[in-house]
Amino acid sequence: MRLKFLAAGLAAMLASQAEAQQPRVLRIAMTAADVPTTTGMPNNGFEGMRFLGYPVFEALTLWDLSSAERPATLRPGLAESWEQDPADPQNWIFRLRQGVTFHDGTPFNADAVIWNMDRFFRNDSPQFEAAGSAISRARVPILESYRKIDDRTIGMRTNRVASYFPYMVVYL
Repeated sequence: MRLKFLAAGLAAMLASQAEAQQPRVLRIAMTAADVPTTTGMPNNGFEGMRFLGYPVFEALTLWDLSSAERPATLRPGLAESWEQDPADPQNWIFRLRQGVTFHDGTPFNADAVIWNMDRFFRNDSPQFEAAGSAISRARVPILESYRKIDDRTIGMRTNRVASYFPYMVVYL
């Protein structure tokens, strides 16, 4: 009798392990009421950014999601490197990736970064986008200013010293 229960338990355990290895479907619901826009910052909350923003737009810094075994860190995106200015840690220097073009062949450079930053942070720019501005400003509230240093380099200034600033740049 004992052997019968032991055999049944072993069979159930093996069946459970086999079932755990079967492919499964993961469904993810999005709380947005409509499809996020493709003309600028996704305006449907964080799900809009997660489902459209990350796949469609590339930021200067990106999350490194290459391993599920460790927390995500940062990796280069359109900026190949970044650093705090040693003379003033509120200033950040971003060195832009070379050889990148937009879908129409226009080269990516510091002017393109400034154009996009103006879209969200300069109310009087012709390309100003109010909805995207509200989202961007909320995600990067410590950004004080930004500027072109040269064609491959931009500077950003925070309103206080913040070692985590590059983690905020993933949302721009």
